[in-house]
Amino acid sequence: MTTKRPWLMTDLKTLREIYPAHGVKACVQALPGRTERAIHQQARKHGLRAPGQPETRQSYPPNEHLDNQIRRLYGSALQRGAIAEFAKRHRRPKWWVSKRAAELGVVKPISDRNWSPPELDLLARTAHLTPIAASQQFKKAGHSRTVSAIASARKRAGLYQTEARLEAGVYTAHQVSELLGLDNTTVIRWINLKLIKATREAPATGEDITKVPYQIKEADLRRFISAHPARLDLRKIPPASHAWFIELLSGKAPAMEATA
Repeated sequence: MTTKRPWLMTDLKTLREIYPAHGVKACVQALPGRTERAIHQQARKHGLRAPGQPETRQSYPPNEHLDNQIRRLYGSALQRGAIAEFAKRHRRPKWWVSKRAAELGVVKPISDRNWSPPELDLLARTAHLTPIAASQQFKKAGHSRTVSAIASARKRAGLYQTEARLEAGVYTAHQVSELLGLDNTTVIRWINLKLIKATREAPATGEDITKVPYQIKEADLRRFISAHPARLDLRKIPPASHAWFIELLSGKAPAMEATA
């Protein structure tokens, strides 16, 4: 099975410089090992467009007349299907009407409904945990949120666990093996030998604990490398990981993004 390689900040810098000016073909040459599909996905994620590429979403500029109609719509008792009917009548997507209503302040954004500021803060701070582990943190803090409620709130807020883990300096054993150019079983063996400190989050109900990925903190990975340098073959570290490795040893590993 092919491992997805994280995007380093240097990769993203190259993407931003080349993709808008020269397109995907030039990026493939400048980013060895990246497929056109992966490059397109990252470009879309960061709002980049190749030369001649049209806008993917039609623009719907607001106007005062329509804003007043939206205020009137939400100012009355909404009947089922009223928003969809309004959107069709004014030739706007339903999502645009709801979004514009939130911008006008006539309806509270769904991501904030019933979530207090401390809860929203905790939601962001626990984004690197599984929803199950996050719900336990909510309980400790005195908040009652179900696993499904946390997962839904993350989705609405654009919080993604894999990216949050990387930003927090937490890697899976699989990611460590990829970054260091090793076989995944080698890293697992080091963990079993207690050479690298690693943890597992609480499994879902009925889930086998051995199927839950190991998590390794950046500081613990750095301690392992410092204590056991002979176990690493520097020649095997992929070129794309060189900058990350140097910064890791210095204690300033750069932010990375997960491949889509």
